Amino acid sequence: RNLDRKEMEYKTIILDLSSRLAYKLVLEQVIDVGMNRENYHYILTGISAMDLNLHNDFFSQFLYGGVEMT
Repeated sequence: RNLDRKEMEYKTIILDLSSRLAYKLVLEQVIDVGMNRENYHYILTGISAMDLNLHNDFFSQFLYGGVEMT
């Protein structure tokens, strides 16, 4: 919650995880705590990030809240 104290600041979070399941679990937690909105920018790295289908129903929760994913 410390990241939210500076509302106008852009928050960049780099995720370098080893599996698609790990990405899914972490990103589910991102949704649960409300970090899937404007001013958050996630950089997904690693081989498994390339395998993610960012246009399926799960990831659509990130597309319309203002969050950016690279």
